[in-house]
Amino acid sequence: MTQATTTGPFLKYSGQFQRWQGEDDTIFIWMDDATFQTYVQGYLAVRGITEPTLQERSDAVQHCRARSYWDGVHDPGKVHIRYVRERGK
Repeated sequence: MTQATTTGPFLKYSGQFQRWQGEDDTIFIWMDDATFQTYVQGYLAVRGITEPTLQERSDAVQHCRARSYWDGVHDPGKVHIRYVRERGK
């Protein structure tokens, strides 16, 4: 399994809010842990991995933490995406 190419993880788990969240100058994304884990499982399933090794699961989590993974995701009520300002400005 190849790792995501990012400058670092975008989403981080917040124990204070008990959710995964990330933000930059254009976007703020958050979701509960169950939703994040569903996306991790989906990422693995698409790759045909039904019983992931610890390394495969870790790689999948890292991939799903990447900002680019969430571009184009539309899952209202589960994945909350707020644009801080228009892209490109």
